[in-house]
Amino acid sequence: MPQEKLRRWIRNVFIAFFFLLPLLWTPWNFELFEFNKMLFVYLTTVVIASLWLILMIGEKKLIFKKTPLFWPLMLFLGGQILATVFSIDRYTSIFGYYSRLHGGLLSTLSYLVLYWALVSCGEKEWREKIIKAVLLSGILIAGWGVAEHFGVDKDFWVQDVQNRVFSTLGQPNWLAAYLDVLIILALVAAEKKGKIWWGVFSLFYLCLLYTKSRSGLLGLGGGLVFFYLFAWRREKKKKEWRGAFLKSLGIIALLSFLVGTPYTPSWRKLFSRQKTVSSQPPSSLKITPSSEIRKIVWRGALRLWRKYPLVGTGVETFAYTYYWVRPREHNLTSEWDFLYNKAHNEYLNFAANSGTLGLVTYLLILAFYFLWFLKKGRRESLWIIGLGGGLVSLLITNFFGFSVVVTGSWFFFIPALSFLEEKPVFTNKNWRIEKLKVGGLLFLAGYLIFQIIQFWWGDFYLQKGILLEKQNRPEKSLFYLKKALRANPRVPLYHDKMSLTLAKLAAVLHQEGKKEAALQAAKAAIEESDKALAGSPFHLNFYRDRAKMFYILSTIDLRYLERSLQTILRAIDLAPTDAKLYYNAGAMFWSLGEKERGIKYLKRALELKPDYQRAKALLEKWSHQ
Repeated sequence: MPQEKLRRWIRNVFIAFFFLLPLLWTPWNFELFEFNKMLFVYLTTVVIASLWLILMIGEKKLIFKKTPLFWPLMLFLGGQILATVFSIDRYTSIFGYYSRLHGGLLSTLSYLVLYWALVSCGEKEWREKIIKAVLLSGILIAGWGVAEHFGVDKDFWVQDVQNRVFSTLGQPNWLAAYLDVLIILALVAAEKKGKIWWGVFSLFYLCLLYTKSRSGLLGLGGGLVFFYLFAWRREKKKKEWRGAFLKSLGIIALLSFLVGTPYTPSWRKLFSRQKTVSSQPPSSLKITPSSEIRKIVWRGALRLWRKYPLVGTGVETFAYTYYWVRPREHNLTSEWDFLYNKAHNEYLNFAANSGTLGLVTYLLILAFYFLWFLKKGRRESLWIIGLGGGLVSLLITNFFGFSVVVTGSWFFFIPALSFLEEKPVFTNKNWRIEKLKVGGLLFLAGYLIFQIIQFWWGDFYLQKGILLEKQNRPEKSLFYLKKALRANPRVPLYHDKMSLTLAKLAAVLHQEGKKEAALQAAKAAIEESDKALAGSPFHLNFYRDRAKMFYILSTIDLRYLERSLQTILRAIDLAPTDAKLYYNAGAMFWSLGEKERGIKYLKRALELKPDYQRAKALLEKWSHQ
């Protein structure tokens, strides 16, 4: 039957999607991990949606299942749309913060399409097949993570990947959050399927220990407590379950003893007679604990929520608006000049970006899911209890961090897999495809796939252009950046990077005596910077790059120095507690001969950051002139 063939295709695409998504990354992009995973979500959404629509065309009816989360999901989507409509940066709110993309309205729509396609076209037997694909993929991910600990790719990364592994997820805490879900599902598989899965369970937990993620261990603890509580009530009469319960705790205790955790020492350290050499860096390089930085960022997020309580500043705009309310204490941390594009707390992130409406509708989804779980789900299957435990673990890790493509998609897929029921019934015996409608649909799908591929190529060319610009090869960089813009002309970041490259080219041409060409390149650089800010008018990094662009152009004409200063002053309006901006403004005022104003801005930089050594040195130098 054509219906069954289409449903098998949909099932197989879903299985391939769950297997491949966490594995995907490339070494050629501006962001290696999240960017590729998000584009794969978009591609899968187009394919799945097309097959689903063809199924409906053939059936001549709407194939759509209302789950217990229908209204909460619709309210959540409505809240995200409103936050996008009233956003300070609609491009970012639609597509997400560039490089990550996850969290933008487009990503949410994709997850929801996949959610509804899965529950509408799927059946109960799909659940175990999909979970098996997830676990098999997890074996590859965890296996590589363990190999990383022993140095398999230690020379490839700048990060100390042996100390804290991240495998194909790109960051230790993200890997840990994903492993939490896999560990609980592997525990169910071990109880149901037999001995080999205990090895998989052990592998996953060993890799989790190698991430050294505190939030990951807390999340696993919460998820396991949830799972053990409900699984024990369901399976308590079975001797096999009691054995599985004790065996899982034994494996966790043994591996924790052998390897150690962020909270407990390994057996080597415990019984070592030698004094542990302090690994703390010198005081001048002291690393601020992440917990302290989180508290500061959380205060900023709460301030944004109070200032914009209803729909926030816009979906995924935290990277821009945090600077508006950034606590002064952030200047005293080791990450004082880092850009924070997330609130490092999923709930505060929703509150700041999409206001009370976004946060409440997000929590409403969780409330309805767990109400369904308590009423019905916990009695249906041990797999559903495992999925519920996985969701609890994600909610805990999200409190100390934020979701990414893999973990964020599971927020929707865990309920979807839980809601799968018996095989859907198809009633249309005269099933046939209407060629005209299907042809138009396939044409649209092909166009969307082409656009997604173009988006990837644009990012590929962008990265090549950036690397060449850093090597001071502006002409070659310009070649690739032009190709990037031809592929994706609406991305503000591409125009920003183009402006810097054109400015460097203008300086080179001027040195070579090609003054007319230099002036044309300078004019083009300014135009590209204008386009970047027109697309993202509150992006602080674009103002920094614009100031740098004018500073480079001042080698052609000193009048550009004044424009560079004006750009920095505008940036200070957007980020009134950023010490580095005051330092740059002070240095530039001094260069322009306004010594008193230069000293004033340097002193302000030191008020915001008393340990700012460069500002101290410059101020001391000026005081002796």
